[in-house]
This record gives sequence, C-alpha cells and structure tokens, in this order.
Amino acid sequence: MMFSEIQGVLNIKDDLWCGEKSKWINLPNFFRAVFVLFSCAIAVISYDVFLDRFNTPKWFIFDLFIVVIISLAIFKKVEIKANALSVSFLLLSCYMLISSTWSPNSFEAILFTVRFVAFGFSIYLISVTFSKNDVLKMLVDGVFYASFVFCLVLVYQRYIALTPYSFINFSPIGFVNYLGQVLNIWIPILVLSIYMHRRSKLRLALGLLSLVILMNLLLESGTRGTILGLLCAEVFILAVILIKTKKLPFKYMAISAGLLFSIATFSMFKEYGPNQLRDQVSSITALKTGRENVFANTIDMALDNPQGVGAGNFEFVHPKYGRMGTEHSSPYLSSHSMLLSPYNIILKFYSELGLVFGSLFTLLFFSLIFIAFRNFLIGNYIDVWVFLAVFSACFHAMFSSVFLTPVSLFFSLGLFSVVLSRSTLKMKNKTVSKPISLCLFLFVVLATAYLRGVELKSNYLSGLGSIKGDSELIEEAIELNEYNYFAMLMISKVYMYKGNDLHAALNSIERALVIYPYLVSGLVQATEISHQLGDVEKFNFYKGKVLAIYPNNERVNKLQ
Repeated sequence: MMFSEIQGVLNIKDDLWCGEKSKWINLPNFFRAVFVLFSCAIAVISYDVFLDRFNTPKWFIFDLFIVVIISLAIFKKVEIKANALSVSFLLLSCYMLISSTWSPNSFEAILFTVRFVAFGFSIYLISVTFSKNDVLKMLVDGVFYASFVFCLVLVYQRYIALTPYSFINFSPIGFVNYLGQVLNIWIPILVLSIYMHRRSKLRLALGLLSLVILMNLLLESGTRGTILGLLCAEVFILAVILIKTKKLPFKYMAISAGLLFSIATFSMFKEYGPNQLRDQVSSITALKTGRENVFANTIDMALDNPQGVGAGNFEFVHPKYGRMGTEHSSPYLSSHSMLLSPYNIILKFYSELGLVFGSLFTLLFFSLIFIAFRNFLIGNYIDVWVFLAVFSACFHAMFSSVFLTPVSLFFSLGLFSVVLSRSTLKMKNKTVSKPISLCLFLFVVLATAYLRGVELKSNYLSGLGSIKGDSELIEEAIELNEYNYFAMLMISKVYMYKGNDLHAALNSIERALVIYPYLVSGLVQATEISHQLGDVEKFNFYKGKVLAIYPNNERVNKLQ
C-alpha cells in the first residue's frame, strides 16, 4: 500500500496546477511527497557546526519549504481573497514590521515578522489550492513518515551508536520540551493515520510501533503540558459528544488508553520509571507549572510598554522585569542562561505588540480554534482527531513555547491548513488583483530567502570561528549580520583568552549590549573586564546596570 502511494506521485495525469492537458506529474501527489520529504528532514536534521545545532538547520528547512510553497503560488498566479480574517492578519503584520523601528534587535523583529507572514500565506495557499482530501493526506502522510523516521534515528542514536543524551539533546528534535510540543500534533494525527490505513498491515504495524515509542518518550520526557493537553482535549471531546449523542464514544479514548499502556511498558523497561512517574503525577495534580512568575513579570513588562517592545524581541527586554535573584524570578533567567519566551503565546504577543495588536493576535488565534471546533461539531471522525490536535497544541501553547520552534511550527502549518480546507464557514470575500497578490508573494519569498541566507551564513561562520578560535571568521559573521550578538560574545572570548586583548573583548561585549541591553552575562563580563582594566567609570556604569536588574549577583557584588 505504501509503495503504491509513493509510485502514484509520478503518475502521468492532467496538469492539475495549470489546468491544461499535458504530460505532467499529479501535483497534489507531488506536493504531498514534498511535504513528506520536508517532514522527515525537519524531524531529524542537526549540524554540529552551529551554536544551536538543532534549531538553526531546522529553521532552514522550514523557510525553504515556505519558499517552495509561495513560489508555486507565484507560478500559478494565485489571487488573495480579502476577508475579515485576512485584513486583520495584514494589519497585525504591518504593525509587527513597524515595531522593528523601536525594537532592540531590528533584524530579529523583521525576521520574525516575515516568517509570521509567510506562515499565514502558506496556510492560506495550501488550503485554497488543494482539495480538503489532498491536504489531509499531506498532513497524515507527513506525520506518519516523519514519526517513523524520527523513531528509527532515535533508536539508532541511543541503542546502536550509544550517543550520550541529556535534556539538551534528548531526541533528534533537540531540547526535551521541544519534542513534547510536536507530540501534541503527532500523536492524534498518527492515531488518525493508523485508523485511516488500518487495512494496510505494514502501515498499521509501523504506525503502532511509532505510537508506542512516542508515548514512552513522552513519559520519559515528563512534558506535563503535552500530557495535560492531550488528556484535556480528549475529555472535552468525549463530553461534547456525550451531550450531543447521549452515547460515550469509546473509540475516541485512544489517547488515555495509549498512555495507560505506555505507563505499564515504561515502568517495565525503565529502572527509574515508577519513581519518575510518581513525581510527574504529583506535579500535575498539584498544578505546579513553574510559570506563575514569568507570567506575572511579563504582564508587568506589557503594562510598562503599551506599544510593545517589538516583534520577536521578548528575550531582549524581559531580563529588566525578570526579578532575578528573588523568589519571584522568571525561570531559567540568570547570569548563565536566558529566557527566550514567556511560555505563553498570548502573553508573548501582548508584551511585544502592546494591548491593541496583542488583542488582534488573540482574536486571530481563537478564530482558528473556533473554526476547528465548528468542523468538529458538524464533521466526521477526521475532524474530531484534527480538533484534538488543535486543542492539545493550543492548550500547551499557554504554558510553553509551542509555535515558536521550527518543528512545532512546521506541523502546525499542516494542521491549520487542514482546518481551513475543511471549513464550511462562509465569509464575505473580495479578490485582490493578481499584480498586488504576486507582489506580496514575491516580497515574502525574497525576504525569507535573503534573511534566512544571511542568518544561516552568519551563524555558520560564527560557530566555525568559535570552534577554531578564529576571530577573522567571527568578524566576517558580524559583518554579514550586525545583529548577531552571539558572534559578538564569542569573539570577545577569543580576544580575551586567546589574544589576551581585554580592550577588544570589552568592545565586542559593548557591541552586543547595544542589541541585548539587559543580557546579564554580558553585563557581568563587562563589569569584570572594566575592573581588570582599571576603568572606574565603565566599572561603576556596568556594575550599576547589573545590580539594577539582579541586586544579589555575587560575582559583581564582590568587586570593589
């Protein structure tokens, strides 16, 4: 069955893309094969030369897929249809771009905005270009093959190559929590895939094997947001169907059944399984999310910046409001680590875009959830499992960085494309002229390609330069992207430890602090170097900056 599906991609049929009779591939099947290929690649790719060996190449795969989708839309001359949702999306995107003018890291603001626009355009183009069945097959096959390849690579790394792993490189996806963000979508859609292809013995067996491995990994990772999201989604769906039909649909209890089975196998094969499970259950029942402080601090940040701090710039400003060194400190915020997001997608947009446009994003976000819920109410079993994935992912997004990491965002793109393609909601539409539509598409493609190319090459050079201790390579990286603060911090270490040039090291750190003004590690290093150089003015300046946001910092307080 699987091999015949792949072979069907290259069948000579009508040219469905151009609407002409010609010898051409079946484009819905071709596009499905492309999505499957990108799905497998983004799930397992990593490259050691980058400082972030997982996310950097995965973002490249994501952006490359975006370029492919929108380029095909340009080739077909697709027209944009304006309605209330698309106009709101356009207004939000424009404000995000404008916010780059006052954000500390303008490059990150523009990159975040372009990716946001490209994400929205891609969902729209997929949902209107292909039939709902073609879009569904794309997502189902993408999840099936990607999860299977992911499991193969993971088994090889852990049990054949015996690669050491920790919470940082927990799986081929990377950081331990990033896997949980993807499982919110993979598990429900994989269950749907198993049911849809239950007559194929090979696909059924491989699907069940992948599901068992993923469920056990979920328990091992202890990602509470994923577990709670899946279970809450299942309970909600069961309650709605019970009220609607007066019958309890046992077939939609696969998630809880799978978790119970995985608990048994996890406890059997892992020596520390029972104790870890007890800790996780205790943590979940006590609702200890560990997010209360960062939520409160982010609200303070949003209130203090009514216009927002700039799209994609949460991490560059939040340390000012993080209350480091106190019992109210935001988690993971210290002299050695930084906080990339507030673990809540709504709060992220409120803090970065302000009250008005944060509310506009919230409206769009819940509009997608409403459309998925409406599909569930009037649709069939497919819409039930799709809504379960949407509910689970959006629930988890209230407590984690779901939709902010490349693999999660990639499969969210496929998921929301399915939601919109299956929607029967009628809205008043006005067609935008082809020249304007094509100009918008072309701008997004060129901007995505340029920004991704600049960032990728800059990160590559800075990573390679750090490994070799080559300041010239890192300087080249900074010339490419003058907002690459990581490169500036890396070159300061090269100057300090290899060249023993404290003045050059301090200068590089100061360049990074222009972009990242509240980076505690950078401020502490600037304080220490100023002290070594005997520069009293700079020493007092940077020491004051550190103590203003981290009063109990021991490294700085001991310097006189």
